[in-house]
Amino acid sequence: MKNIKKVKLIALVCMATLFCIVSIGHSAKKEVSKKPAPIPIEKGYRAVSIDSNLPTPSLRRIEAGDEVDIITSFMVDSEQGRQRVATTILQRVLVLNVDLDQRYITLMLTPDDAQFLVLAKEEGRIYIAERAKGDKNRLSLQMKSFKNMINRK
Repeated sequence: MKNIKKVKLIALVCMATLFCIVSIGHSAKKEVSKKPAPIPIEKGYRAVSIDSNLPTPSLRRIEAGDEVDIITSFMVDSEQGRQRVATTILQRVLVLNVDLDQRYITLMLTPDDAQFLVLAKEEGRIYIAERAKGDKNRLSLQMKSFKNMINRK
């Protein structure tokens, strides 16, 4: 009789443990499903992914739905000889996704802007500038060179 009670007790403990394991598994799945729905690509736009030059801590600050600026740096021939310049080519670009593992960022761009981005990436370096939340200003910016930086007042 005592053996039957021990077996029943062990069976109850096993069932309770199994119930706990299953419950934990279900709650973990619920956490994953709380991930925000992907931002749809608007008609007439393209989703373009580029590798990010941002260090991981900076990239962690950028989320889907944020807006960023794209700055490019490349070499040009000028009266002073060959020099590196930088310019902001795109402003207020919507971020569709950030992949921290692969260090990629996916942006929503018009077809023309997508081509400009690819061209800039092939000709020079691309930098992603995080914008303040709610900053809707578009600035008229001039191309900058090392000479501009030295002669700055």
